[in-house]
Amino acid sequence: MKRIVGAVALVGLSLGLAACATSNNDYASKTESYDSNRKVAQQATIEYTTDRRNFEPVCGQAPNTAVVFGGTQQVLTSRQEAVTRYSVSTPVYSCESNEGNGSGGDWGGFYDRPGDKAQQLNNAIKGVGKAIAPHLVPYFQQGKPRSWYSFSNVITNAAREIQAKTGINASWANGVLYQYKADNIRNLGYLGGTNCTIVRYDTQTYEDRQFIQDLSVVVEIRGSGAKLLPGECDKYSVSWNGREVSGGVSSDYNRYNVAVNYDALTASYSQGRKAVVTFTGQRAVVNPGYLIEIQGSTAVATSGGVQINVRNSALNQMMAVPEFANACKLHANVSISGRTGSAWSGKKTAVLKTASFPLDGTQGSTSYTASGVTMQEKQHPVVKISTAFAPGCPFYNTSVVDNGTIEE
Repeated sequence: MKRIVGAVALVGLSLGLAACATSNNDYASKTESYDSNRKVAQQATIEYTTDRRNFEPVCGQAPNTAVVFGGTQQVLTSRQEAVTRYSVSTPVYSCESNEGNGSGGDWGGFYDRPGDKAQQLNNAIKGVGKAIAPHLVPYFQQGKPRSWYSFSNVITNAAREIQAKTGINASWANGVLYQYKADNIRNLGYLGGTNCTIVRYDTQTYEDRQFIQDLSVVVEIRGSGAKLLPGECDKYSVSWNGREVSGGVSSDYNRYNVAVNYDALTASYSQGRKAVVTFTGQRAVVNPGYLIEIQGSTAVATSGGVQINVRNSALNQMMAVPEFANACKLHANVSISGRTGSAWSGKKTAVLKTASFPLDGTQGSTSYTASGVTMQEKQHPVVKISTAFAPGCPFYNTSVVDNGTIEE
């Protein structure tokens, strides 16, 4: 299993505010006093986004196994935001889907007077604000929503599209539709007559995010100490959470220590501070992988024996590394049986012979003849094969790998 190495620290500022009670009854007797009675719980924090970058994997290359790299840089940016979370008791009215002629509401002159349309919308819809109003104008110029339900859809869709186009967080829509719902449904004319009542109160929880600033850092990575054979790769990443840089490694072959140092000499760098993340590795003696290939290997009955040919091209690639070739000896262990018929439905004999032999990594395959094995008429050999390294290999331990069965 790959290990992820890294560290992230979290720092936050929290603030709790509370107001008081509410009640529920019909609109005629309660809506006018709803603003002063509703329950609004708030929690304010300063939060930061995390920018994480993955670097290109570093892979083993013959003849040298040493992993050494440095100089690669990335600019990471964390967004600092003021986040306020609200929990609001919001009324649900019986008339929210009822359509009217749209003439009963005060839209600040948006539909019937010339003037600054953004300011008119800001005056008419509580919770919009001067920053959002200009972006919202085109949505309401398409036509006046005829019910609170239609109005809510316009606000929700506009918030999503405005965020996609401009990056302005869509959380402002929650203020319009939840925190100031009683004001807006009344002022915009969506109560639908004297029969409109409050049927229940729903507690809505939402957050408002306000951008403060972007915080950038230049991150450079350096690595040494690890070892990789051909076909083996380690992956490196860095993260920046607005306060700290951290490094992460995904490796099956090495164990790493990750250190982060901030370079004070570049504190005035135009993109921000600079951090150097150093990955110091050490090779672990790990379980071996599949260094032979069953596909392409053969087992053929001969006079008084079985000729086995094992493909070991992966082992052959590693032999190009002198440190591996000198110290790592891979052996194959086979058990030979006979079978009549196919592998799916034929009858298999008991094991006729077991044998062990070294694999020749200097070639792409190894040939071995198991003598003293006699196949009956119409039988063919079935060879189960496993591999293991002899003690002393600095890259792999002596665990046995069951590679599979060679059968034609």
